[in-house]
Amino acid sequence: MRLPIPFAEYGSSRVDASEQRTVNMYPHSGKGWRQFPGLTGFSSVPPLSDPSDSVDVSAQNVDPYSVWMKPNGLSMYVMDNYSIDPQIEQWTLSVANDVSSATYTAAKSLPRSQFARKIIAISPDGENIIWTANDNPNFFVYRWQMSTPWDITTATATSSFDFGLAGGGERLVGALNSDGTRAFLGPGRIGFLTLTEYTMTAYDVTTLSVVSANTNTTLSGTGVAMTADLKTIYTAAGAGGSNVKTYNLVTAGDLTSISPAVGNFATPTGVEDVALFNSEAGLVFAANINNTAFALDIISSPASRGAINMAGVLYSVIGSLLYSVSSQGVAVEIGAIDGTERIVMETDGVQLVITTGADGGKIYRYTVAGGLTTVTDSNIGGGRGNLLPT
Repeated sequence: MRLPIPFAEYGSSRVDASEQRTVNMYPHSGKGWRQFPGLTGFSSVPPLSDPSDSVDVSAQNVDPYSVWMKPNGLSMYVMDNYSIDPQIEQWTLSVANDVSSATYTAAKSLPRSQFARKIIAISPDGENIIWTANDNPNFFVYRWQMSTPWDITTATATSSFDFGLAGGGERLVGALNSDGTRAFLGPGRIGFLTLTEYTMTAYDVTTLSVVSANTNTTLSGTGVAMTADLKTIYTAAGAGGSNVKTYNLVTAGDLTSISPAVGNFATPTGVEDVALFNSEAGLVFAANINNTAFALDIISSPASRGAINMAGVLYSVIGSLLYSVSSQGVAVEIGAIDGTERIVMETDGVQLVITTGADGGKIYRYTVAGGLTTVTDSNIGGGRGNLLPT
């Protein structure tokens, strides 16, 4: 049985015939040596630790509700909720993708009558901002256009779409696909989120048309980010919460194929929104703490070199370290594994064996009771013979 894997994106493949020689063998119940085939490799791994980089923007924004990052990691955009002088702000990062290097640059005022504002997307060319707000009593989807790409001071209102009452949600949240022709929108609040697909002419919100058959009511959160391949959704917990959940779509863009949440990553308290950045290697958060403080944080980690389920726990080599990861997404560092190449992992349910597979590589053995050790034996040829001594 395979566990739900608390990783955002993954693809698996069994090793090909040329790699079978790197596979472990071990004594099997006194009946000779048993060979396992190679197992899974994971291509993309979200963060395994708390956020590390942040900036306090409370001097400019006392009630941050939403955030977006420019693809080159040198600009970010922050949207107000209830403040007296609501605005969308532009911040400049002196170091690409390093949120702690952000400084305030400029802002564009927003209508005071609105609240619960959310940036849904900024087009890759920096010309269109799609955002939502509650204009009491209905929610609206807005399109603003920047005459100078990525310069918020040149943004002007272009068009809008009356979404209606949003089904009891406190915010209208969502995401767009990369060319702005598919929108995934819906009402969200703490503990509740419904998403439905809409189609439209690229970034023209006046043409939004519901695809009623493609909807999902099992999610939870106050902010949404979606990967470009439409296979992973991240949701922010909302005021008082301190996590981001991860959902996988079995079929790209098919909301009915969403699996239960497979990750629950720690974030600053009061996370209102989440966005992807740094070529989808990181997550950035708008964290609203008692309407007075704001933090933006990067989370990222190296790619996984391989993973396996042993006794109900996921074990993965990520970068140079072996981790155990519970089904709730809690990761524990176990020890160091040499190399950078994909590894092969196998288990009999009690012991886990890892081989790096390279010439001169190593074989490791892990048990819960005995920890991680390097296998040394005269019968083993530098990661190629792969005999596990009793």
